[in-house]
Amino acid sequence: MKIYRQGAILALIAAAAVTGCGGKGNSQNAGQPVLQVNDYLVGEEEYDFFCSLYKAQASADFWAEYGIDVSGAESGWDTPNQQGLTARQYMNQLAEKEIVRYAVILSAAKERGIPVTESYDAMKQRLEEINTAGSGVSGYGMSSWNMQNLFSYLYTDMEASLKKELAEKEFVFTEEELREHYETMDHSAITLRGSLKAEVDLFYYISTATEEERVYQEQQLQKIAADLEAGGNAEELVKKEQEDGTGLTVFLEQEISTEAVGRDDLLTQAVLTELYERAEGDIVSGDFAGVPCVFRVRQLVKDGGRFEDSRDKVEADMINIAYDDFINQAVEDASVVRFSR
Repeated sequence: MKIYRQGAILALIAAAAVTGCGGKGNSQNAGQPVLQVNDYLVGEEEYDFFCSLYKAQASADFWAEYGIDVSGAESGWDTPNQQGLTARQYMNQLAEKEIVRYAVILSAAKERGIPVTESYDAMKQRLEEINTAGSGVSGYGMSSWNMQNLFSYLYTDMEASLKKELAEKEFVFTEEELREHYETMDHSAITLRGSLKAEVDLFYYISTATEEERVYQEQQLQKIAADLEAGGNAEELVKKEQEDGTGLTVFLEQEISTEAVGRDDLLTQAVLTELYERAEGDIVSGDFAGVPCVFRVRQLVKDGGRFEDSRDKVEADMINIAYDDFINQAVEDASVVRFSR
């Protein structure tokens, strides 16, 4: 990233602000120019908007790292840390980093004919139109928007469109490249490990309020595991535990599969992950997603886990890497000019 401060080129930049950067950049932006990224000119209002997006992070980081509380009085934002950096300066750094990224994505999208909202003023106008109409942008179901809502929506949509365009026309990989990348990936990761369907007997406790209870539960689960190893179902122990209301939960012949597990079901997700390392007949004890648990594997069918089964996922991973490299290089190559405020 090439960074300049105002000097001999100030007159040229001021002229660009008046003429809209020769018709190539954003033609209007409220307030005096604060920053220019390539041909994208950022005025005071837009700059302050980006700063507002990072104010909470700057405040949290300064408190966590340096014990400087800037959540109250505004003056605290100008208190320097041990390195002489103030929270306000840090917030500005975060904001400017995001501005540069936004500007290069906007430019790349425009170059490829992707519809974009070209300036902050245009975004403000669009916000007014949306709220005047009384209906949100399709897909969100919101009746009233603020600038942060709209910016996030448009930014996300623009970036998704750019990545799709690049993936279809510029990020093209040979079969050999895909296979080579597959070999570098973690084959135990969810994206590559294929499908799984299992039937298990599952025993676990739903509460662990005290250390004493935890010890008791582990002892009971050990007894259940021993009975399962002997070919039983721990029926008597389970019956007594449930009569005593100890929180023991039992699912016999429970189906677990990659297609049926919900993302918010942390216990079953953890058991599913363990099942990839198991075989039929295994008795497994342990802590899964923080829950003391024992399960017996009755049936287990695994499919996939080969390149041919994972080709689309391998390609998607390569596209993500290529996109990150593309944006990072554009940020690195960007010309950034800062103006005094």
